[in-house]
Amino acid sequence: MIDNNKTTQIFDQQINITLQQRLQQILTDLQLDDAPAGGAVVVYQAGECIAQASVGMARPEMPWQPDTLAINFSTGKGILATLVHILVSQQMLDYDQPIAHYWRAFSAQNKGNITLRSVMSHQANLFSIQSIDADSETLLDWDQMLNKVAAMPITASDHGELYDSAYSALVYGWVLGGLIEAVTEMSLAEALRHYLTEPLGIADSCYFGVPENKVNQVARLAKDFEASNEAGSQLRHKRHKPTLKADSQSTLRTYASLPSYTCWQQLALVDIQAADLSSDDEQNFTDTRHGSY
Repeated sequence: MIDNNKTTQIFDQQINITLQQRLQQILTDLQLDDAPAGGAVVVYQAGECIAQASVGMARPEMPWQPDTLAINFSTGKGILATLVHILVSQQMLDYDQPIAHYWRAFSAQNKGNITLRSVMSHQANLFSIQSIDADSETLLDWDQMLNKVAAMPITASDHGELYDSAYSALVYGWVLGGLIEAVTEMSLAEALRHYLTEPLGIADSCYFGVPENKVNQVARLAKDFEASNEAGSQLRHKRHKPTLKADSQSTLRTYASLPSYTCWQQLALVDIQAADLSSDDEQNFTDTRHGSY
């Protein structure tokens, strides 16, 4: 993690106290529905931190701090993409070169011509995690999953002619991760540190694979605070579909108090109007088509 004393000294010179206090109040107001769950927000301007706020608990007996480690999901795609761009800038990778040029095993199942560009733009038809025989334990085994992804088939999307891309939600990371390891001859964690996080000065706060000595600094879901180790192990083998709940009146009032609320409302109105026009156009097309028979 970052040295808190050093960080505080630097931040004190740049912090906008009024903004920071406002952010802290907003976080506190929005957290009421989900307490003791926590989170943090940090605002940078021109490369300088001008405000930071946090709320709630990261773990039992551990308040959430601005530098608390937390699991991220699709935001990790941006980190891997940035690392790939760095390797391209250093002429270690080429967007239009087939991935199999660097990672030979990837050519299996007719994937030999799939380029880096097509993967990064989600146009490679490598989106189906269901095409890979993997249980929850296998998904946690990085090397085994790299082998399975290298051997996976291309999956044609339904009505593919209607789309330019098909989002690779769950496969993208292994494809780029395997490529990065192949071209750098490093583990993904080592390559990330060497080429990206160490030069940026964030090597102690951004990981693909948290070091063992920092696992206890990673935030947990509030619903798991009281779970025993045995119960946690059993939960890993069960799939839980997330459920959404309506915002409380208190939360809605907090949203309405934000300066950007009017803008949100205007954008929502534009979306509704666009949806209505699209529905009308579709109905007119259907009526015209039926009238031609």
